[in-house]
Amino acid sequence: MSEVSKLLALSIPYTKVNTPAETERAVYEAWENGTTLIIGDAVTMSFAEKFGLKGIMITSGRESVAQALLQAEQIGRVLLKNKQETTAYQSMMHTLSDGIILFEDTGKVRYMNPAFAHMFEKHEYIQNMESTVSRMLLRCIGKPFIQEKAEVHGRQIIIEGTSLDVQETPHYLVKCIEESRYALDREGLSVQPFRTGVISFAQLSETDPGLKEEMEYFRSAADTSAFLLRGAPGTGKKSLAYAMHQSRHSYSHDIWQVTIENRMHADTFMELERLLKSSKGTYYMKGWDSLRDDQKKSLWQASENTSALVFFVTDQTRNEDMPDFVKSITLPPLRERIDHLEDYARLFISLANVKYGKQVVGIGSRLLAYWKKQPWEHNLSELSDAIERTVANSKTVYLEKEDTVSKQQTGIPETVDLTRSLKEIELDIIMRVVKQENYNQSTAAKRLGINRSTLWRRLKEAEAK
Repeated sequence: MSEVSKLLALSIPYTKVNTPAETERAVYEAWENGTTLIIGDAVTMSFAEKFGLKGIMITSGRESVAQALLQAEQIGRVLLKNKQETTAYQSMMHTLSDGIILFEDTGKVRYMNPAFAHMFEKHEYIQNMESTVSRMLLRCIGKPFIQEKAEVHGRQIIIEGTSLDVQETPHYLVKCIEESRYALDREGLSVQPFRTGVISFAQLSETDPGLKEEMEYFRSAADTSAFLLRGAPGTGKKSLAYAMHQSRHSYSHDIWQVTIENRMHADTFMELERLLKSSKGTYYMKGWDSLRDDQKKSLWQASENTSALVFFVTDQTRNEDMPDFVKSITLPPLRERIDHLEDYARLFISLANVKYGKQVVGIGSRLLAYWKKQPWEHNLSELSDAIERTVANSKTVYLEKEDTVSKQQTGIPETVDLTRSLKEIELDIIMRVVKQENYNQSTAAKRLGINRSTLWRRLKEAEAK
């Protein structure tokens, strides 16, 4: 084994074994310590396969040994490269100010960066952490993606988690962001952590091939940092922006939602310009239409000379309203993509299945025909809401027309019921405004005339009900 180590220029630990039981125990301990490659005989290979490890079998005979060593050298080079990349990623994670944790579906912690250990506590299993932290992390298990807010020790923590398959074992990578460190409220300007249901490039391409050209255009424009996202409300601009952010930045940088209003003070406008010029994250900027032409040009120039990725957002789709200097991506309304309704439905069904623990596989023919005739004035967001309500009410593996539920039956009524108590009426109005503002608590609080902490308390009361 020492000769193999010299050949690969790697330090390879080894264990002497005499029985199959000792071999199994040695392979298991190697797997527990994060080993990915096992070299040994046929018995060793059988246990390596059992634990999902790669194996190189060495049998008797000079040629067999020589062939195995050659194979080991080739794999060793790949492993060395992977090890160097892993070390680089770990170094990057160690320097992040946001908490990062990687754990198995059993709750066993595989990695946490110093920021996470500082924010919370260091334990071998997430179940052993403080109860609020443990519940927060356990909610990620079984879900392909999660993005929500939790209160931990009086702090508002935004968690973003995604599922990974490591050696065929489900793992969950979770980032914890302390909202107070990043949220910004000024007169006419609000900066908040970005929240949306995650959708990847692959999902969008498979769901709607018509978007593939727009997405390939973005991928080809690797040096472009500013885009104008155009499309009516609910057409999927936030999902597309997040998919583009993940494609370019992944977890290396954050993504923020910026809301601009025309009453923004000149000093605040200059502060926004400096923010764009000095940042490396992604910004989803609402309020493009409220800006003057000179402000649009100034912010666009600031966004072009930066490492950040900036999406200016507008509900307008007319070409005559678009300045000459912008690069735009346009999302059509759902009625123009009605042939792909069933494809989008499958995507939304899979997300609703996870939320409600259902196993719906598709839409019945009568309901599909009915939905294809609907106007879908609020586009994909309306379809997503309809599917979530229908999945929650479904009785079989196919959604049927009988399963459809109106908005009035969801707990967020379209009209105010004056027979209810004042507190119940207040909660109804708050929930309607929050949903209309796409769950942006800052803009919802401004509409309601209350501060964000008051709004948060009201929402917690609604959750308790």
